[in-house]
Amino acid sequence: MWLPHRPVASRTPGVRLFAFPYAGAGASALHHWLAPLHDYAEVCAVQLPGREERRAEPAQRQANVLVRQLAEVIAPLMDDTPAIFFGHSMGAMLAYELAVVLEREGGPAPVHLVLSSLTPPHAPRRTPNIHRMSRDRALEALQQMGGTPAEFLSDPDLMDLMLPVVQADIELLLSARGNTGGGVVDVPITALTGTADFLAPVNEVREWRRYSASGFRLRVYDGGHFHLIDHRSDVMALLEGIVRER
Repeated sequence: MWLPHRPVASRTPGVRLFAFPYAGAGASALHHWLAPLHDYAEVCAVQLPGREERRAEPAQRQANVLVRQLAEVIAPLMDDTPAIFFGHSMGAMLAYELAVVLEREGGPAPVHLVLSSLTPPHAPRRTPNIHRMSRDRALEALQQMGGTPAEFLSDPDLMDLMLPVVQADIELLLSARGNTGGGVVDVPITALTGTADFLAPVNEVREWRRYSASGFRLRVYDGGHFHLIDHRSDVMALLEGIVRER
């Protein structure tokens, strides 16, 4: 199931917020993290293959295949309700690529893109090649990136389950280069990053303004690649404001 936490609503919501996961994350983490927004939008956290209740399925490693699958699932839910796409890192890549594909094919487009900690298509991708590393080197790289709880990294059994998914997701993220040709979308983009995010430096994230024909905003928070964890309340306030605009 692609949207396992989608509520069974008795009425059409004012807006749907589709949330796309970062590498290794499942839908439940996003659903709970976005809990403050549940009163304002129908939060649809996307569950990708290879994790949680879909852990028996192989994780997808090619962005063009996964984006096509997502389009088939999500487009029908955008016909009657405005949609906002939100993603962090790998999730931001999926949100952007999906928006480009939907718009190019004349389908429903999101009314806003919120892209966290991702450089635009023309910029270098600094994500380490974790999918090609040994177990020990991959764990070291994850620790440097942040975002993975220390108790996870210190639990060998848990990491044996989690690491292959993360490695597949990194390969997925890096496969997206050139998929859409860096298309400009007629959708407002709000880009987020951290002052010390070495994977998505401020000066490069700012260049997302070249990819929107409908306006651009940049928000910079103190912190690294997972700045949004330390500044959850600020990010929630930003997302709530975008939701209320609709």
